[in-house]
Amino acid sequence: MTNNLTNILFTLKSYCLLNFHKKKYREKKYLSFDEIKSIVFVYYIDDYSKYDTVYQNIKDFTAQGKTVFSILFVKNGVPFEEKRINMRLFSQKDCSWLSVPNNDVMTDLLELSADVLIDLSLTDILPIQYAIANSPIPCKVGRVKDHTYLYDLMLEMKDDELTETELLKTITYYLTHIQS
Repeated sequence: MTNNLTNILFTLKSYCLLNFHKKKYREKKYLSFDEIKSIVFVYYIDDYSKYDTVYQNIKDFTAQGKTVFSILFVKNGVPFEEKRINMRLFSQKDCSWLSVPNNDVMTDLLELSADVLIDLSLTDILPIQYAIANSPIPCKVGRVKDHTYLYDLMLEMKDDELTETELLKTITYYLTHIQS
C-alpha cells in the first residue's frame, strides 16, 4: 500500500514538473568549451565527502578562466557546508511537498546568468530538476535520466561506479568538440 502511494506521489510530482517546464521559455544556444565564460554546476550532495569534489571542480575551472557558480541540493542528514561565494545550497526543507523549491531558491536561480549549466547529479532528484527547468541559462547539459526534456545536450553513460568527476570529464570532452 505504501509503495503504491509513493508511486502515485512520484507520478504527480513528475507531471507537475512537466507542466512547470512547458511554461518556461529560453533562447537556446550551443557554445564550444573555449567560448564558455561562465558555468553553473548542479550537484546532489548525499555524502559530506562530495564537497571536496565541488571545491576541486570550482578550483579547476576557475584556473581555466571560467566564472563558476554551484547549486547544491543537500540530502537530509548531511551537514550543510558553510555558504561560500558563488554557491547556493538548499535541501528538502526548502521545498514544498511537491518538491518545488521555495521562492527564495527560485529567485536566486532566476538571477543566475551563465553560458552553460552542467548537471552533475547522478540520480533523478525532483528539486534539482525543478531548479534546472526554472533556469534561463541557454545551454543545459546532463546525463540521460527520466526527464530528458530538461537538457539540450545529454550523455548516456553506464551507471557502474560513475562519479561526478568522470561525468564532468566526459561533458567537457564533448563541449570541447562542439562547433558553434
